[in-house]
Amino acid sequence: EEAYEKTIAMGLRVSRVLGRPLEFLDFGGGIGVRYRREKPIPLHQYGRSIKRLLLKTWPNLQGAPRILLEPGRLFSGNSGILLSRI
Repeated sequence: EEAYEKTIAMGLRVSRVLGRPLEFLDFGGGIGVRYRREKPIPLHQYGRSIKRLLLKTWPNLQGAPRILLEPGRLFSGNSGILLSRI
């Protein structure tokens, strides 16, 4: 959450410098793959957390940029295997 708060703050600063609201704000990845006994955040909790942070800055999400998320390895990491040759 701290990283997302910083991303939102940075987006607001960039928006002020540009003189217009941002169209998109990319939160990048954030949900990793379980390699051992790690406990990843449940997706519904992850989404609620992001929404709560956005509502602090943009009540009713009016004027909020579109949020881009890249769950990446959460989905692809568990769906296959890597074959390589050396």
